[in-house]
Amino acid sequence: LPHLALPAIEDRDIQVTLTNQHASLSQPEDWATMELELLEESIAKGYISSSKRALARQQQDDHRVVCAVGEPAIVHIDLYNPLQVPISLSRLILGCKHYGPDVKDSEKTEAADAYEPMPDCKPLDNNMFDFEQYELEKLKEITLEPLEKKTINLTVIPRHEGSVKITGLHYTLNDLVHTFRPFHKKGKRLNRTKEEMMSVIYAPDRSLDVLVTSPMPLLDLAFHNVPETILSGEVIQTVLEINNKGNKGMTALHLKSSHPSFICVGNPEDMDKDVYGLSSDEPEHIEMDNSLFDASVIPIPLPAKDAKGGANPYGVVEPGATTLVPLWIRGDRIGKHTFKLLFSYQSEEDNAIIAHRTLRSTVRIQVLPSLKINAFTRPSATAVNEYILGVEIENLQTVAQFNLTQLTATSPIWNILPLSIDVKSTEDVAAKTAIPPRQTTFAYYKICRAPIVDTSNPEAWTSHALGALLSSHSNTKNQDSAPSPVHLNLSKISFSESNIPFDTTPLKTFALNSRMHWRQTNLESQFPNISQERYHSLFTLYNSGDIDLALYWDIPQMKRHGHHYIIGVNLGVQQNPFQGTHADLMNKNSNRTMFEATAKERSTLINSLTRNKHLKDESPIKLMVSSPDKKTHDFENEGLLKVPVSIQLRNCSWNRTSKYTLELLPWSSDSKSKDNASKPSTFNIYPFHWTGSTVFSGILKPEEFVDIQALATLHLPGVYDINRWKLTVRTDDKDDAEVFVHQPNVSQLITAAAI
Repeated sequence: LPHLALPAIEDRDIQVTLTNQHASLSQPEDWATMELELLEESIAKGYISSSKRALARQQQDDHRVVCAVGEPAIVHIDLYNPLQVPISLSRLILGCKHYGPDVKDSEKTEAADAYEPMPDCKPLDNNMFDFEQYELEKLKEITLEPLEKKTINLTVIPRHEGSVKITGLHYTLNDLVHTFRPFHKKGKRLNRTKEEMMSVIYAPDRSLDVLVTSPMPLLDLAFHNVPETILSGEVIQTVLEINNKGNKGMTALHLKSSHPSFICVGNPEDMDKDVYGLSSDEPEHIEMDNSLFDASVIPIPLPAKDAKGGANPYGVVEPGATTLVPLWIRGDRIGKHTFKLLFSYQSEEDNAIIAHRTLRSTVRIQVLPSLKINAFTRPSATAVNEYILGVEIENLQTVAQFNLTQLTATSPIWNILPLSIDVKSTEDVAAKTAIPPRQTTFAYYKICRAPIVDTSNPEAWTSHALGALLSSHSNTKNQDSAPSPVHLNLSKISFSESNIPFDTTPLKTFALNSRMHWRQTNLESQFPNISQERYHSLFTLYNSGDIDLALYWDIPQMKRHGHHYIIGVNLGVQQNPFQGTHADLMNKNSNRTMFEATAKERSTLINSLTRNKHLKDESPIKLMVSSPDKKTHDFENEGLLKVPVSIQLRNCSWNRTSKYTLELLPWSSDSKSKDNASKPSTFNIYPFHWTGSTVFSGILKPEEFVDIQALATLHLPGVYDINRWKLTVRTDDKDDAEVFVHQPNVSQLITAAAI
């Protein structure tokens, strides 16, 4: 009896999966996007050979389930009873059609609404029936209670290459009426053309057309020792078990993660190693690639040799074999997280039908608060281009005590030194690095210029790349160029006996992935008009003034370890990454734009590069006043006291030549002092005057400095504030050059004592 409406079946919810997959409809668009991104990355990195690129892209566009000969495929069907009385269904079996590998899609007949008779078959074991080209599972009977919804799983095992199309479902209702329910599953609604928009047209759906290939590897996964909760910053080691349940060797295994800053995959020999207990005498400088990268795609190491003794660059897992690799998880951000893990792998032997296979998996974990860290910087009062770093650390736990073990800084030009902690005193270190529950500690450090600095100048590469983005003659050339490697200074302040290394697994991976996550988020906010696909050809991972801090800790009584990152500190002169001019961009590209929309997009992009509201330029010149704190003088016999004052000006920009004018102001010209004269003070500030020249002008090239000597004349014993000056800086090599005016905001006191 055709057209029987019992039970109700929603065609769009029917799924076909392999035995190593889970039927799930949660966020299918996210998974499809991840699959496409993983495919493009695999092609770009050469994981998929050039001869298989077209095949891989076609496979991705088809959205078909790929099944090897002899592999079970499971069809998931939701049945719903809309009646107020129960119904029973018996002898449930799929309706299928087999097509040979040479049959084109246009030659395949669509499922008809007419009744389709049950073909002849032979019974096998475990409720399976042989239909020559494939085997099907038959369910004896199920009962649907009133308004009940139930999912049934029916197995199909292909026996020949080609394709098996799921056409419908055979069943008997209440042991009386036998019927066939055809499946008509539609693809996405099309709206690319006017005709498609005006009418209801759907793309063809091939999710029920199972592609059957020659024997292939089949990946099966298991995660061991994954806890439900971890602390923020805590690092734990889990185990990833990789099984090959197929009939061919598995190779080129790669993972794409939705949370790349949370995970790191290591080599099998790194299993159970003490990451934080290592002591290493690694060099103070390391060279690294400064290009942006896709941190979400991770190659997974496999055994290097196959069963025949041959070497494979990606490793091989033989059929039926199992391998274990360490998987570290770090609580990068607080909250409940579901890691989407997409695995891609290939057959050791070439397959003419498919290029690779994928497997979806998820891991759930909750990250709890541990330490709350606030950091701030301010210029140092003792040297130009030095800074004081203050770190406030609060223990948010109610029971556990945290012990700080090490602070590591990585930067192209900066080093870090302790100020408030005497690392040579065991008592002082213990008192200032142990944080009891619900307590807060403060520490101060000095950031100064390293003796050896990086000279790759990533800012110049970025500026040139941004200019080439809109220039017609060099755009293609710049797309292929890569930034020079960056030399990072490693400075460590150890609070324990161990020396935790940076350049090791998984610590280096976590550091780079966290920086990449911060860098990409930062670029998205600063340059919303530039697509993410262009980032790697326009920006670098590190800029010269960047400094990243890693604060390591442990909880001895709980045997827990971890570290927190302080990323995004840039102590260089803040400048727009694009250092060209608006006129240069307009002159470089004289081609006329064909479409008005394209012209508007280009104009918007030019304005975002030349007048970026997210990046306000800073003055390139920094100033420091030096003078003795105290002077003794015989005012009665020797008269006036002349105190030498040294003023150092340094151009800290990497490219901008600046003109400066320094005016030494007399006491009477400081309106701020007059305004504050009526306010009560803890001590009296005496007036003074400058002797000699009080106006200095000049030009400073990048990284150039000048020392200016002046004399402050003091009349009487007392306390004097000699920070009375005004610095005007102008850069003429940029559109709308801003004039920067510096004035002191702190006091520079000199105490004059009478003999």
